[in-house]
Parts: sequence; structure tokens; C-alpha cells
Amino acid sequence: MEIAGTHNGRVQVSGTWLSWFTMCYLLMWPINTELSSCSVKLANQQLRQFVSNRQLLDLELKVQSVIADSSVSLDVDMRKWCTLLQPKVARLLCP
Repeated sequence: MEIAGTHNGRVQVSGTWLSWFTMCYLLMWPINTELSSCSVKLANQQLRQFVSNRQLLDLELKVQSVIADSSVSLDVDMRKWCTLLQPKVARLLCP
């Protein structure tokens, strides 16, 4: 899994476009990280090395978009979390 392209502050991963804010949030980076060739290279390194980051991104791509970004902050959409993700997490934790 790698970032395949960038355009207007968005990145393409697995055929889906995400905002760079979302990518930074999923990789647990500061939101003010600048989108550049260096940051994309670093993001791809993170995705290769850390399974948990890939899992977060996979989850975001499957139920897009649980992460709701705004001009003030970047928060999880709680309605989508409760209806889409919480049951799946519960099944993973208690098989």
C-alpha cells in the first residue's frame, strides 16, 4: 500500500482520494505537516513499516469517511463510528 498520487492537497491510496489532513491524522502526525514529495516519501515509509497505520488506513478506505475534517479540527464522525466501526472492533476484541 502506497500513496500513488497527489493533487490539490489530496493523496491517492488504493484508488481512493483522501485529504492530506486525513492521512496525517491516520498516521498520527501533526495536522500542519506540509504535503510535499518528502512528506509523501515519509508517509509511504510509515505505511510499509507500521502495520497499525496500514490497518487504520484500510479501515478508513472501507468505511469512508469515518474521519470528518473541518477547518477548526479533525474529529471522528461519532455517528459513523457507532454504526460502522464499533461493532467491528467489538467482534475483533471478543471473537
